[in-house]
Amino acid sequence: MKMSNQPPRSEKNEGILEFLTSILKKSADIPQDVSLLTTAVSMLTEQMLQVLKSIESIVVAIDNQNKAINDLYTVQEFLLKQIKPDLGADSSLPSMNKSKPDKPN
Repeated sequence: MKMSNQPPRSEKNEGILEFLTSILKKSADIPQDVSLLTTAVSMLTEQMLQVLKSIESIVVAIDNQNKAINDLYTVQEFLLKQIKPDLGADSSLPSMNKSKPDKPN
């Protein structure tokens, strides 16, 4: 009785082996299909990376816009404080509402 180094085959392993064997026995078109699939996945990956870069650029642009708006509010506040003493105690400046007005439907 010879002892082999291979573990005993289970039904699961035999099913996988049969599946792989059936794929290898199929027509010669399979390598072309696999090649097309590989090319398509590669192209899709490139497109997804471009979309990701675009989204990152949009996020940076929005962040820069928010910073610029905050800087404008800071400058506006500084200028109003500079103007207010020049107007005198009797006059009052209109309040600057920072919230957006409601848009009609």
